[in-house]
Amino acid sequence: MRLPAAAICLFLTFPGLSKAEGPGPSVLDATMSRWVTYQNQRLHSKSFGYGEPALVFVHGFATDMTFFREQVPAFQKRIRTVLVDLPGHGRSDKPFRGYSLEIFARSLDAMLTDAGVGKAILVGQGMGMPVARTYARLFPAKVAALVALDGPLWPFAVTPAERAAALAPWNAPTYKQALGRLADDAFPKGSTAPSWVRAQVRETLLATPLTVATGAMEAQLDPAAWKEEKVTVPLLVFVPATARFTKADEARLKTLAPGAEVLRVAGAGPFLMLEKPDAVNAPLLDFLSRHGFLRAVR
Repeated sequence: MRLPAAAICLFLTFPGLSKAEGPGPSVLDATMSRWVTYQNQRLHSKSFGYGEPALVFVHGFATDMTFFREQVPAFQKRIRTVLVDLPGHGRSDKPFRGYSLEIFARSLDAMLTDAGVGKAILVGQGMGMPVARTYARLFPAKVAALVALDGPLWPFAVTPAERAAALAPWNAPTYKQALGRLADDAFPKGSTAPSWVRAQVRETLLATPLTVATGAMEAQLDPAAWKEEKVTVPLLVFVPATARFTKADEARLKTLAPGAEVLRVAGAGPFLMLEKPDAVNAPLLDFLSRHGFLRAVR
């Protein structure tokens, strides 16, 4: 599945606004943070509910856990729900170097171990999906299922020339322009996303430090980091309108994961969980229910 660069998506809360202007306070804001140190870096996460497996949301490039604030109320009473800030993102430490999919995945494991999670359903958005796939390769016994939210399951830049072209904008003189283009391309034509979402996306992207943007982009494009092991656990793939997902891609997915389910979300971009949270939450709840992952409502 070769996704556009805008599929690497991002979101940051815009606190203090009314519902007409923005999301306002949520259970995410009121929940105590967890902190764990991995390789001398402090990592931030939050946990809701109890039981196993846990539903773990892994954010994308240049975003943080608040991108999933609309999912927490829908899931926390039915399944343990965990949100994380990967290294360099959100409230986790931002090292100057050392970004890789493996470091992201091992940092994720440190946070889940700290939270007492032994089995996880990993929901990866954008860059979060290759992080989830790397985690599944390193810790296969700890993964119960995978969910891709506009996230690539194989490299979106394959040849050296493609990787060079993809990395070219992410140097010091032009990286802010590259972040601005991601913000401009984040919403499909006719999107009903409110203006505050668009404004906050741009503000968040442009606030991303150079070392984080370049390091995380290089991590995604490292050919040595990508493996294409068969997916043997349940897999649900959300494909928004902005993602190019051809018949050839669908055939490749069926080879990679014969039991994969594909759900196309019309009129949404990489911010589908924010633009159309019901179009994510309801199918995901159904997926979890059919595979016996939900607990009964008390």
